[in-house]
Amino acid sequence: MEKTQKLIWGALAAVAVIGGLGASGYYHHSHFNKNVTINGVKVGGLTSEAAYQKLASQKRSNDVYLNGKKIYEGTSTSSGYTSADKAKVTKVLKEQATILPSAKKTNYKLTPSELDTSQLSAMKKAIKVAVDKLNQNRVMAVDAKAVWKDNKVTVTSPKKGTAYDTSKIQAELSNQLAADSIQLTAKVKTPLTKNSAAVKKEVAALKKLSNKKITYKVENKSYTLTSDDIITKATYQNGQYQFDTAALDQEIAKINKAQSTLGKSFKFN
Repeated sequence: MEKTQKLIWGALAAVAVIGGLGASGYYHHSHFNKNVTINGVKVGGLTSEAAYQKLASQKRSNDVYLNGKKIYEGTSTSSGYTSADKAKVTKVLKEQATILPSAKKTNYKLTPSELDTSQLSAMKKAIKVAVDKLNQNRVMAVDAKAVWKDNKVTVTSPKKGTAYDTSKIQAELSNQLAADSIQLTAKVKTPLTKNSAAVKKEVAALKKLSNKKITYKVENKSYTLTSDDIITKATYQNGQYQFDTAALDQEIAKINKAQSTLGKSFKFN
């Protein structure tokens, strides 16, 4: 009898544990984990609907900070969330769900449907002004660069610097635009390396210049000019070639000396 009672109590305890786990599982799958934020707004412990309501009620100051210092005083706007964004919040809820409750700090980025971007241009301008000022006493990084000369392409070595990268900071601005206030951190510019995609593209474009020939005709005489005869040095950046054609000037001078009749005596009938 005593053995039977123990079995019964054990079974009831197991049911209670399973029931507790089930209730806990249901709760934390329908509520955000406690240290979750969306665009910097705390939504821990909230349901999807409550989180949406909190996000929608927020005001965006549009202030921009760089390294903790305010560099742009924005004009306050609404959050930009609409009912169309409820599904986005629900999706985030599912993404952050864990088997057991988690205390991990996680910030999810969610772009509101009607996000006001009217101050974006002014923000970027403020960032450039601030970074230019910070860079006054810093050393600019030098990218690796492909150079064509003597029918071959070489790549210069990159040089590290200490100057901040404006474009990277502005890119981070776009990622934080939906936040109440925008907290940016200045990052040092990393120079392009010899193995970067951009430099490889330069190399491929410059190799096309090697071993080319053209025929230059003056009256009844033709001159064959090679790449070396025309180009002293060339680079390729931003989709365009840049040429040093001092070599061509010399070839034209030679042809002109041989062909020109100005100042020369000649016989005629």
